[in-house]
Amino acid sequence: MSLRYLGLSIGEVENITLDPKSRKITAQALINPNYMGMIAKEGSTFKIISPQISAGAIENLESLLQPYIDVEVGKGKTKTQFNLTQTSPSRNKYSSGVPFILETNDAMNLTEGSPVLYRGVEVGTIRKFDLNSLGDRVLIHIAITPNINI
Repeated sequence: MSLRYLGLSIGEVENITLDPKSRKITAQALINPNYMGMIAKEGSTFKIISPQISAGAIENLESLLQPYIDVEVGKGKTKTQFNLTQTSPSRNKYSSGVPFILETNDAMNLTEGSPVLYRGVEVGTIRKFDLNSLGDRVLIHIAITPNINI
């Protein structure tokens, strides 16, 4: 799996192991020496990028054949150990969004991560689905961007 910064391949994952004591997966990556000083800093983040397909959008299509690790550069001191996260960009975009719960008879053509549109403009995302306490209605949890003026 490659490491990329701004779309440029800057390294490769060399080894992945499971530590039975801590129950954590450890990955060792080799970063190109030309980029090591810039990348290996406190505050840098490493995220697995994989395709996100929903009714409203297809994101990260370039990772369809092989997911990769996206690197965002930090500004701190030199560091060589980082946590790896797997996130969906559409969910992150509305992490501070205002939550609402909508109630309906069914959610047939809706999926988690689909956009919420107002007059054709994306203003939020669908977070998850639940059934109400009687099980006869669907609860749709959404998040709307906090700075939207409707």
